[in-house]
Amino acid sequence: MNEYWMAIKEQDAKRMDEVLRESPDTVYSSINSNPWKLEPDDSYSHKTMGVHVCSFSGRERCLEILLNYRPDLEAITLEENKGLTTPLVLAA
Repeated sequence: MNEYWMAIKEQDAKRMDEVLRESPDTVYSSINSNPWKLEPDDSYSHKTMGVHVCSFSGRERCLEILLNYRPDLEAITLEENKGLTTPLVLAA
């Protein structure tokens, strides 16, 4: 797991912002993982972006920072309780 994803997992908004300042396109990176669990799993069939993970409660500061980098708010992932979903649905 790279520095960007570790910052998200640890809810380290400052470090996440530093990574994104250096490489803004990182906001579009994805991993195979349930967005709730954030455990990389190559057998997981859907891509999850940082904006999906940060849309869950407790990560509001990280989400606020991500929104400054214009993530794809229409990106779809699979979350076990919601099914196929966008970051906006997860935030609600």
